[in-house]
Amino acid sequence: MYLFFINTIIKRIELIDEFCKNGKLEPFRELITKILDEIHDRGVQVSIRYDVDFANFEDFAPAESKRIRVSLKNVKDPLEIIWVLFREYGHFLSHPRGNGNSLP
Repeated sequence: MYLFFINTIIKRIELIDEFCKNGKLEPFRELITKILDEIHDRGVQVSIRYDVDFANFEDFAPAESKRIRVSLKNVKDPLEIIWVLFREYGHFLSHPRGNGNSLP
């Protein structure tokens, strides 16, 4: 159990470091940390991707597979990354749409 806790802390620090370095967000480290902690505390994982230019929210069963994937490919405006995190987190906070693409 102790080792799991240590690994979780290390992964958190590595994720924050990667956002700050590759996303050019070092001046916003404290804000990024708070955002990622809030998202994680609500049961959503966050990961970084470099294969595409977009972010997405994945909501698959089981519940522990909820994930926000943020692209750091071709970052032009670092603050846009923060907006993207909030937008994708908003998808998690919204009620599921159900079948089809119409809003509730």
